[in-house]
Amino acid sequence: MAGRIPEEIIDQVLSQTDIVDLVSRYVNLERKSSSNLFGLCPFHSEKTPSFSVSPTKKIFYCFGCHKGGNAIKFVSEIEHLSFPEAVRHLAEQAGIEVTVEEDDGYRQRREEERVLREVLLESARFFFRTISIAEGNEAKKYLRGRGISEATLRAFGLGFAPDAWDRLSKHLLEAGFSEQEAIDAGMSQRSSKGTLIDVFRNRLMIPIFDFVGQIVAFGGRAMGDDKAKYINSKETRLYRKGRHLFGLNIAKKNKEAPFLIVEGYFDVISLHAAGFDTAVGLLGTAMSNQQAQLLAQLDRPVTLCLDADEAGIQAAIRASELLRKREVRTDIVLIPTYNDPDLYLQKSGAASFKQLLKTAQDELDFKLDIAKRRWTALSGELDIYGYQGEVTDILAAEENAVLRELKADKAAKVLQTSPAAVLEEVARKRRKENVSEGPAPRPKKKKTTADLSDEAFVLLALTDSPKLWHSKDLALTPEDFQNEGFRAYFPLVEQAIKENRFSFQALLSAVEKEDPELCDILLPGAVKTSGDQSTATERLYKRAVIALKMKRYERERDALLESIDQTSDVKRQETLGELLKEASAEYNRWRQKRV
Repeated sequence: MAGRIPEEIIDQVLSQTDIVDLVSRYVNLERKSSSNLFGLCPFHSEKTPSFSVSPTKKIFYCFGCHKGGNAIKFVSEIEHLSFPEAVRHLAEQAGIEVTVEEDDGYRQRREEERVLREVLLESARFFFRTISIAEGNEAKKYLRGRGISEATLRAFGLGFAPDAWDRLSKHLLEAGFSEQEAIDAGMSQRSSKGTLIDVFRNRLMIPIFDFVGQIVAFGGRAMGDDKAKYINSKETRLYRKGRHLFGLNIAKKNKEAPFLIVEGYFDVISLHAAGFDTAVGLLGTAMSNQQAQLLAQLDRPVTLCLDADEAGIQAAIRASELLRKREVRTDIVLIPTYNDPDLYLQKSGAASFKQLLKTAQDELDFKLDIAKRRWTALSGELDIYGYQGEVTDILAAEENAVLRELKADKAAKVLQTSPAAVLEEVARKRRKENVSEGPAPRPKKKKTTADLSDEAFVLLALTDSPKLWHSKDLALTPEDFQNEGFRAYFPLVEQAIKENRFSFQALLSAVEKEDPELCDILLPGAVKTSGDQSTATERLYKRAVIALKMKRYERERDALLESIDQTSDVKRQETLGELLKEASAEYNRWRQKRV
């Protein structure tokens, strides 16, 4: 059924669903604290319960696999239901009738998205027609030189933007679209004279498709001497960076082989042309949380194929860690001699690349080999002390005892020592994390709400006690939040508190779809502070606000000092100096506040 389930229905479903009763149908829960219940996580294998349910916050969270959310999220995950299906499932159990609505705002958004898709589709047709005529011969010649066949060109919908100022813009207007619609879709822009001109000119055009195969954006590779080798569509309602994987609409069709994760457009296209049809591109150098979640939902192994330079190494490590959190089996292979997959295929061929894939390593082996490379001099001599320090740090951070033992054997061979000696040092470092060294070990610090980041704690405290917002002389502004993600939700918090409807569920609903990284902070924090209604909360809130204010003015001071150093304009230096005095005065004022 088309339409949007009203927020009031969703709120009613959540308020009338007993999350403890719901989860208990799947998990044997036991109360281990005054406020939370624990059990073995139903989403991953474990022997020690790390799955927690908070009746007061009406949420679940696993400290092992990091899945968490409200009752709708739980039933969606465990029964593999879409969001609307999960809402209806719980509503039926609670005896709530689910209606859908298409208010003016919803209809308008749907219409805007429909028009955006049509503009993008018409643009793709225009580019494809252009590459198919004489005007596109140079672009086709370029593709042939890179081993891209006509079949691959068609599969990816490649096209050509002519070397003209406004050919596409005129075409879109003739097709019935307005100037603003062409601009909103990112295909046209205003010139300095106010006329409508094309964004992409003299470029090989690469459509970016979403998971279901609809065009959401374009990438354009320069065919001339333009300094910008690649330019991409601006972000729109349909396209947000880090939300899509290039080529996934094609790669998902092969359900047998692991996904090959590469970086750029032509890495993907060249691999598909060479027969590696599960290649997908990150559309950037680093994997995002949303991309990792998308891969996890497909429940397929992944092989990361990234450049062998330092950026590629760090990107591989970050991506493998994101995927491990979501229990995606991940191997890593670096493209040797600092080549990307596209160049490697051109120089060495598909057969060689196939052999290269057989050298893929799991995350720990990869980290150990990188450590060995880092501590080996050009002469080939290994810095034993540096290497053993790094590899024992790596193994100490690994929670899986079996993996620690297996990899200790590999490290021991390099160090020419026994696996037992490596494991002994690893165990010492793991103990050191929990017990400080010295003649009189201090007791383990008790975790409190103050252990949370100040920004997260402020928001969580407000969900329990919105009245704290009006604490005397502690008014917050967006600039007080350093984290861009948290700052984005400041207007929502402010408006919801004014309307007396701010709650943890309201905050969670707003954040979980847009910012999984913030959910990773808020959910465990909410579970840890669940039921904490003591007078200490107000004092901790005030301390957190003061800390935010001090950090804000410290940032402003640093930025002003840097600006003063970089300018030789005396008047500007004087102006910046006055601003610096104001920021310093504010910093000192907040530093002297007492709670």
